[in-house]
Amino acid sequence: MDSVKHPTNASAERPLSGVYQEIDNLTSDKYQHEYVGYLKDISKRHWKPIENRACCFNIDCRKQFSALLERPKHCRSCGEVYCDNCVKYKRRLSKLAQPDPNGDFYKGFKI
Repeated sequence: MDSVKHPTNASAERPLSGVYQEIDNLTSDKYQHEYVGYLKDISKRHWKPIENRACCFNIDCRKQFSALLERPKHCRSCGEVYCDNCVKYKRRLSKLAQPDPNGDFYKGFKI
């Protein structure tokens, strides 16, 4: 019986390491300036999940969160979760949440 030959797919034969390398290249620091142009507001990639926090991250506060009275808020700079009182401070940040004297003002935890 003759063996059946299937057409090969060149992209399927490319090693996955090459694909992963390309993803790393596109997300590297040298391309972040292009990414920033697409952001309408500050990046949230560094935010910690709210589900993992039952209380304010500030060790001097530790106020418990609730659905009605005290909702959790993210610090725009570090991404941690705080109560409303602890993120009342404003600082200038870039769209990538880095300190920037020319950036916009965002709420954050005190330094």
